[in-house]
Amino acid sequence: MSSANVMQLAKRLDHSEIYFKKACLQIVMLNEKLSSASRRYRMAHASGRRSFRYSLRLRLAAIEGLRNVYFEYAMIKAQEMQQVRRDEDEEGDRNDMAQ
Repeated sequence: MSSANVMQLAKRLDHSEIYFKKACLQIVMLNEKLSSASRRYRMAHASGRRSFRYSLRLRLAAIEGLRNVYFEYAMIKAQEMQQVRRDEDEEGDRNDMAQ
């Protein structure tokens, strides 16, 4: 095939890698927030502060849900990167056979 297709595949790979890395950074940040909120929840539980426990449970649920969404997104981007790499390999094999 043409070098335009190779360039397009490289651009798709770069795009997927950038967004995958950003999603991973967000997951790390959300894990830290989750750890902090869990610690605060345990402290509220130990001191018997029910009103704080309720709001912290809600926060924990929201952070976990958001982290799961980012995890799903990162998995999609990882699959896209694998597919683009396979397409690049196939493209290279076709070019080798044509020559």
